[in-house]
Formats: sequence, structure tokens, C-alpha cells
Amino acid sequence: MERFGSFDTGWIGCGGEADMTVPRRTPTELKVIDFGQPRADPVPTVAIVDKVRQTVRADDDLVSLRTHELRTPLASIIGFAELIDSGNITNEQRQLYATVLLREGRRLTALINNALALQRLETGRRELDLAPVDLHSLIRRAVLDAGVDPLRPIRTQLPKALPLVSADAEAILEVLANFLSNARRFSPDGGAIKIGARRSGEVVEIYIQDHGVGILPAALPNLFRKFYRADSGVRRLGPGSGLGLAMNHRIIAAHGGIVGAGSKGPGKGARFEFTLPISPAGVGADGVLIIEDDPAFASLMKAEFAAVGINTVRAPDGETAEHMLADIRPRAIVLDLLLPGLQGEEFLSRMARDGADVPVVVLTVKDLNPSEISRLERAGAIAVLPKEAGAPQAAVALIADALDFEPEAG
Repeated sequence: MERFGSFDTGWIGCGGEADMTVPRRTPTELKVIDFGQPRADPVPTVAIVDKVRQTVRADDDLVSLRTHELRTPLASIIGFAELIDSGNITNEQRQLYATVLLREGRRLTALINNALALQRLETGRRELDLAPVDLHSLIRRAVLDAGVDPLRPIRTQLPKALPLVSADAEAILEVLANFLSNARRFSPDGGAIKIGARRSGEVVEIYIQDHGVGILPAALPNLFRKFYRADSGVRRLGPGSGLGLAMNHRIIAAHGGIVGAGSKGPGKGARFEFTLPISPAGVGADGVLIIEDDPAFASLMKAEFAAVGINTVRAPDGETAEHMLADIRPRAIVLDLLLPGLQGEEFLSRMARDGADVPVVVLTVKDLNPSEISRLERAGAIAVLPKEAGAPQAAVALIADALDFEPEAG
């Protein structure tokens, strides 16, 4: 990975071929093998054995977590609960202990969730929902989700023009959240945290830079290993499971990307980088653009269109859709109104202002009144449907009719 900055004393980069990563795989290769069903393409015995070993290894790690990492928060929860139950405490102490219970409960939940998420990645039980993604929108969401910290503000450094990347938006949000959380956690004295991106060949490189406690050179090769936490006081600031960076590594490797970390040493900050592939071209001449942030509902819509021979492409948010419309011209659009960032109503209004003549079917859980429906129709919606059973089929029928599309014989 060509790096944005230079690290004199250490850099470690990890790709899909490293010994602690999952191999680079396409989304279809991330599916669980059902050994109980006959297959037209039998799985080689070696592959089955490898799959079993991965599952056992992941289960062993969960046992390790349960018997070691979970003990501390559990002990705190039980201990403070017993103190509260004893009644021999002041009101101020009761309030303090309740705060500790809440914090440790949340910590315990995060530990369990991270462990289960990592296990799903390792055993192939989590499938990526790849779609074109606008990084400006995604990084803006990550920064908003991180919240405001006056001592550790997050500053973005993004070029105006960035290509769309092929990614699972929710998975990459997890990656960014882990990196940003670590950057703040290991910046006890404050300091701005920078997040940026740039194109490099056929990938986009994303980086997170802090000015915190730094990383010892000896710790760099182990950073992305499960349950690893540097033993020096430099990186052991507060509780942590040692799973966040390992999970980031797995997610990026599953995207076909690489991840790296660098530091000039203790007290000199740290930098984490990862790559994502640039998204290929979008829909063809007969394609439909589905603007939907919910992966399951988007998959249902894609399946319904595929059943009648109409190809589709998905945008997980309005900003990505606008970016895509600069390069492609879909014949129709299915639009959700409740989106992260740019809302569906504003997206439709912008299309109308730009003079776009594309039929749009709106699907929404919003309880719209007649005037709101009329406003959407004036902006170009040919129909506004409630998001309920039968709505995907109705949307397909409306668009097929609007396009005078003859369904494929089946």
C-alpha cells in the first residue's frame, strides 16, 4: 500500500493472504456450506475439513473470551449489584454504582456482539451486501455517529472527486467506527483526529490519523490478531476486548482490500489505512436503480425485478445515487424516503430541478397525507406505495408498465 505519510519506525500492512486473515473472497464464497443437502457441485473433502476447522477455531476463541475477557465486567456488575442490594450505602454511592453497572453492562454487550460478529466473519456466516457506495456520504455518517468531543475533534480531508467504491456500507461503517473510537481512546491528552481518502489506481485508500500515545514497533505485527492488546502501558488505556482491529481486518480482507498501521513510536500518534475496490460500471440501458438502505429489502426488490428479466443496481443512500446518476442513466428508480443523510423527498426534488425525466416509484413506511403524496407526484413519482407485503411486486408491475417492458417468459 502506498502510504499517505511516512513512518520512520514502523509500518505493518495486512492483506487477504496474511496468516491471520480470511482469504480474499467474492460475496458468493462467503456463504455457509449446508452439508445436509445434496449439491450439484460436490465440495472437496479438503474444503469441508478446512471449514470445520475454521468453525472449531472460532468456537474455541469464543470459549476463550467467555472464560477470560467476560470475567472482569461480570465481576464488576455482580459486585456493585451486591453493594446496592445490601442497602448500606448513601444515595450518592447508589447513583455512582448504578452508573458503573450501566457502563459495565454496555461493555459486556459490546464484547459479546464483537465476538459473535467476528465468529460470523471467520466461519463465512456473514455475507457482504456489496453495492456502489459514495465515500463522502459514508465518512460523513461515521463522523456524525462518533459524536462531538471538543478535545478530540474529527476533521475530514476528502478531495471533491472520489470514485464510488464497491462495499457493504454497514460493514464499512463498523470499520470506521472502530478506528475512530480507537483514535480517541488512545489520545488521552486530546488532539485532532484526521480521516481522509484518495484514489490510488483501481482502489480508494482511506486513512485515520491521530496524535495520541503511538504504538511500539514490537507491537505493530500483532495489532490485527484476535484478543491482542499491547502489554505496554502506552496502548492499555481503559478496557478493551482486542477484537475491534481483528474484526476490521476480516471485513476489509473480505472486500478484497488490505489494511495497515503505522507509528513513529510512543507519543507520536498512529495511522491506520485500508483500501476498497472502485465500483464497476452500473446498470445497462434497461436497468433500474434501487435507492434503499435496508439490505434485506433491497435484495427482495432485486429478486423481484430479476424474475421478470430487469437488471438492477442498488444505492444505499441518496448521495451515492446522485453520484451514480452522473455516470449512468437508469430507465427507472425505486426510491425509499427514509435514508441516511439525504432524504428521499429532497433527492426527488433535486431530480426535478435538474430536469431528469425518469419514472420513480416511491416505497415508504411513512404515513403520508394527501398533500405530501401530491408533492411527491409533482416532483416525478409515478406512484407512492406503502412498504408492506405485495409492495415490491406492485412496484415491479408499475415500472414494467411505464417502460412498456415485456417480461421474460418463464
